[in-house]
Amino acid sequence: MSQLPEGWVRKKLGEVIMSGPQNGLYKSQTFYGSGNRIVRIDNFYDGILNPQESFRRVQIEPEELALYKLNQGDILVNRVNSMTHIGKCANIKGLTEETVFESNIMRFALDSQIAHTQYVVHFLTSPSGLKEIRKNAKQAVNQASINQQDVKGVEIFLPPLPVQHQIVAKIEELFSELDAGVQELKTALARLKTYRQAVLHHYLNNPDWERVKLGDVVKRVFDGPFGSNLKTSDYIPQPGYQVIRLENVGRMEFIGEKETFISEDKFTSLEKHEIFDGDIVFSSFVGENVRATLIPQLKYKAINKADCFCIRTDENQVNRKFLVYSLSTERVHKTVTLDVHGATRPRINTSQLKNLEMPFPGLTTQTQIVSEIEARLSEADAMEATIRQELVRAENLRQSILKQAFEGKLITTSVDKLKLEELEAIPELFPVYEGRNAGSSGDQLSLF
Repeated sequence: MSQLPEGWVRKKLGEVIMSGPQNGLYKSQTFYGSGNRIVRIDNFYDGILNPQESFRRVQIEPEELALYKLNQGDILVNRVNSMTHIGKCANIKGLTEETVFESNIMRFALDSQIAHTQYVVHFLTSPSGLKEIRKNAKQAVNQASINQQDVKGVEIFLPPLPVQHQIVAKIEELFSELDAGVQELKTALARLKTYRQAVLHHYLNNPDWERVKLGDVVKRVFDGPFGSNLKTSDYIPQPGYQVIRLENVGRMEFIGEKETFISEDKFTSLEKHEIFDGDIVFSSFVGENVRATLIPQLKYKAINKADCFCIRTDENQVNRKFLVYSLSTERVHKTVTLDVHGATRPRINTSQLKNLEMPFPGLTTQTQIVSEIEARLSEADAMEATIRQELVRAENLRQSILKQAFEGKLITTSVDKLKLEELEAIPELFPVYEGRNAGSSGDQLSLF
């Protein structure tokens, strides 16, 4: 900012630090599991600590506790991470037990007669603050770092202390309103997930349909090459012949962003595992839901990996989309969950998949059902896209609030009437601010 508001001053962060910066404690993994709580780089973001119950524990000596114990009002800064996360910070408050911090973090405390802790934390998470703290970051492969001198050299804009308190209060007020809107949107997303499952249940749970084993209505069910037949060292960086992996199999969705390739010679040796457009790929690993997807038109010839089962259908008996939807129902999830084996990554095998009993109507009915389901799901998809756009706008608004705060535009000494909807260039951010309940969006989707 070229010109500061009246009464504001530029200072280096080092000028208002009372103690620190200090790098955190390094302990090898053998010390983790019990002892004191320790804050790690994945325990905070956007200036806020995650719930303390999520912190790991580490065994430490009394002298280490004395040196690295966190105090109320400490500020944590992430000093080693990817460039997109370097410099993230948090204000320490409300700790319920003695807690230390890890070596990829540094901490410092401010002179409270000069700077308000939460004001500085908000500044460091603002666009200008992040730019300032990252400008001297040293980049290496997949990570970046900042040191204590980099942090002390960060330039901050300080109004008088009473104004800092006012700015913090206004930011917290606006963030509270913003967070309420975001929560409404997230609730709507959760309702859409429930709605999609309800659609499948409604259209695919007819007790009058004949129950058949999957293996009796498809041409073939097969897995990919196991063990040494396909190793990581067989993968090549350039496009060749594609390998369909778990990362490509979503829930009723093919995820094409990640591509893995093998050479022509390797493909030839594994050609019996070739899959084609229109095949169905089913994840052998069973988690919160079943993952099955239709293979779209691919640029390259492809095989499936061992943990991705291919289901090849007979078009005279099975509508492929109908089968994908049927495999994605909660009923199928519950059935395969009872059959899974494996403690850490439960999975089923091809025999269990072939023996899976499912209700199947005639082909004409299958096609009609698919049309009905797609109409309902397209409504949900459109609504989800809108909600996700609003969530992006919410994050942009959060940054806009901080930007205006540290340009001296968020409050004035004479009047403090700014409301969330009055921020420039952010009209009608959320339906909830117009008196409509964004969380009710999912309720507006009816099956009938």
